Amino acid sequence: MAKKYKSKAITVEAIQFTGDNFEEILDFCREKASFENQYKLQFGGLNPYKVVKLEAPGYYFYVQPGDMIVKLFEGTFRPYKFELFNQLFREIN
Repeated sequence: MAKKYKSKAITVEAIQFTGDNFEEILDFCREKASFENQYKLQFGGLNPYKVVKLEAPGYYFYVQPGDMIVKLFEGTFRPYKFELFNQLFREIN
């Protein structure tokens, strides 16, 4: 579920991609998100996993499980690594 978070200057909505919450990501990002398979080399071969392909003006971001997706002004989205997100934002009620 998307929650509200606040930085020093702005309040944003954000959601964490868990690797399983595809419907929540699509509801939150609307037409700006899609999913792709990527592959991780592990013992025994290549293991597929899904990532979020997040559309931005002129390019795409790839969001890994555990990353946060932040909704910015004018309907734009940006991914943040979980650790950086926690340094920049705090959850508000």
